[in-house]
Amino acid sequence: MNKANTKRILAAIMSAAILASVTAAAIPSASAVSSTQAQEQQTSPYLIDYSKTASLTLYKYEMSDVSKATEGSNGEQTDKIPEGATPLADVTFTVTKVAELKDCIDNGKLTIPSLEEAEKAAPTSTEIYTATTDTTGVAKLENLPLGIYYVQETKSPSQVVKKIAPFVLTLPLTNSDGTKWLYDVYSYPKNQTSYGSAILQKVDSVDNKTIDGAKFDLQYSVDNTNFTTFMPDIVTGSNGTATIDNLPSQCYYRFVETEAPDEKYIVDSTKYYEFYIDAAGNMVRDDSVVADSTVKVENDYPLIHKYILDGEKGTKGVDNTANIGDTVYWEINTSIPYEIGDMTTYTITDTMSKGLKYTGAELYLDNKTKLTEGTDYTVSEDGLNVSFAIDTKKLTSYSEVELYFNTELTSEAELAVDIPNTSKLTYTNNIGTESTYEVTSETPTVHTGGYSFYKVDESRKGLQGAAFALYCTKEDFESGAAPLATQQSDENGVVTFSGLAYGSFSKTEDEKAQGGVENGETTYWLVETQAPAGYALHAEPIEIKVNKTTHIASNNVEIVNSLIPDMPKTGAVQSALWLLGIIIALAGGAMFILTTRNKTKE
Repeated sequence: MNKANTKRILAAIMSAAILASVTAAAIPSASAVSSTQAQEQQTSPYLIDYSKTASLTLYKYEMSDVSKATEGSNGEQTDKIPEGATPLADVTFTVTKVAELKDCIDNGKLTIPSLEEAEKAAPTSTEIYTATTDTTGVAKLENLPLGIYYVQETKSPSQVVKKIAPFVLTLPLTNSDGTKWLYDVYSYPKNQTSYGSAILQKVDSVDNKTIDGAKFDLQYSVDNTNFTTFMPDIVTGSNGTATIDNLPSQCYYRFVETEAPDEKYIVDSTKYYEFYIDAAGNMVRDDSVVADSTVKVENDYPLIHKYILDGEKGTKGVDNTANIGDTVYWEINTSIPYEIGDMTTYTITDTMSKGLKYTGAELYLDNKTKLTEGTDYTVSEDGLNVSFAIDTKKLTSYSEVELYFNTELTSEAELAVDIPNTSKLTYTNNIGTESTYEVTSETPTVHTGGYSFYKVDESRKGLQGAAFALYCTKEDFESGAAPLATQQSDENGVVTFSGLAYGSFSKTEDEKAQGGVENGETTYWLVETQAPAGYALHAEPIEIKVNKTTHIASNNVEIVNSLIPDMPKTGAVQSALWLLGIIIALAGGAMFILTTRNKTKE
């Protein structure tokens, strides 16, 4: 090829290249056309903009009757809330993407999957979103990919009687006017809810009266397993009740007592008073509906009573009288609270007065089962205190403890006063703790007196060494019975009998007013058994009356002894002459009698 040909070919190629570039610039490419069409679609409200994401805002409300919610939801935000509807918190929604939009569009027609198809597709989806309503009842999901979604209410508060039915939703959604696509969709599902009430009533189980000022916590659980405090520090009012309203239904509840208004009451914070609020708002206890919605809680406490007896396990009373050395019998009764099996302390303590000495005791349950010392209870003595610590586990299934307590009246007893004997019961008053409380009994008494008098001569001088025996009756002396007591007069002629029972056994305070320390009186008989040297014995038994003042010598009689008449002294001249005179007189008398008899015979 020559140079001329080569030049012509290069010129042709360059001309073609220039023409091609001009043609390309004048005629739009296919890609350029496609880009222009996409730009037109982005700006049109009539077509779906696949470049966008969507949001779903759920406004959750509760109503006692959802049939009143007649306003439908069209995906747009509204302030038309049904009357009686209130925001509902803690509702969780699960939103699952079940299909792509493009897969559901055929020739521009959008075909939405049925509820059954969506429900079937949901378990295999990997695009799952959840949101929970806040205190305003709002849950919001943002930046959701466009698509077909299956919406479920997966968790609700207990008061929700029935969850909303699942539904299928497209994102975006055509507006109610059919003029554009909504990428921010609003939904207003509503739940029908139910609430119940509870009335807490606090009652004294001993006196059957209502108690104000008792404090409780109310706990709740949705599964009857994990309980949390729903309402703390509920306090019973003046009528012993507290009313709690607006308790969410389908939930388990329990009252727990935390504080009693009086320490004598036994608080058991380990015991629960349970109930359930069903879907209709009814209170259910023990599988039965409680018509008045009342939970009755009883407060228990033990009682203690103390008596003096008129003999071993005899008649109960408030006062008795005794002689020094006598056995004085007492009885202590204590009630057994129903919480006894959970209590750790149940101790009866008897506190004696000076002049009483503990000699023994027996313990019974319901007056039929005898307890054994060392096994069922232990005894400890501390001065005038004697304590009986009873094993609480031995007391279950019984209602009362009877303690028969025996003492001896000693010479240390004070005369003419009430000698009290008190008791107390120490018991656990807060289950699960070491807290205890003491309740005291009545104070029955015993009393004793005395009799003191002067033994004197005719000049009222005290005579020492006179011996007396004391008898309860004149017949005792006459029958030769042993005396109740014996005493001798001291250097001042005083004779003292101490520790004499006087008055009578008293079952009541009225009887005690008549036969007790102040007004009681008892008759005894004194017999002098040994006169002082040179004095004649008192010839008759002496009747005396013992009362509250007779232990004082100056209040009583003086018993006067007379001297024995003087007799001639043995061996004295006067005595010999006196005896000789008697002999002569007797001899003369005899001779006179004999002479008289002889003359009579003649």
